[in-house]
Amino acid sequence: MAYETIVYLPHAWRQMSVRKIGEMQVRRTIAGPDRLYPSRSHPERMVAERVNASGNTIRVVFEAQEDGAVALVITVIRIGRR
Repeated sequence: MAYETIVYLPHAWRQMSVRKIGEMQVRRTIAGPDRLYPSRSHPERMVAERVNASGNTIRVVFEAQEDGAVALVITVIRIGRR
């Protein structure tokens, strides 16, 4: 799904910085996930996962807002190769 706007919570920015995950990786993950499912602990949130060129999985937890026009990024996680 293509969102018109992606908004990041301060926590997401910090996690992206610490985990060296760029904004483009987050955008690609949300726009074209390999896997997309609702969060178990917060059903209003979605979890998008995408394997990057290095073989790592980028996991983005976000909420769709404003009738799907905005993706609010809650946190971003990098999972090493499996």
